[in-house]
Amino acid sequence: MGEHRAPFLGLPGLGIGAVRDGGAPLGIQLIGRAFDEESLFQAAEVIERRSGLTTPIDPVRRA
Repeated sequence: MGEHRAPFLGLPGLGIGAVRDGGAPLGIQLIGRAFDEESLFQAAEVIERRSGLTTPIDPVRRA
């Protein structure tokens, strides 16, 4: 239940694709300080920039 409390406490959260493990994309969830979205966005930007994952992940497989 603990992982679902952040929104009710006013804690901003976001998920980003960050790295690849053997070709499979992995995601990271970040939870920020209450009402401090700006710091959360800055941290996410650093992670995205350093991850090397430059293209959006397409959840639909193309034949």
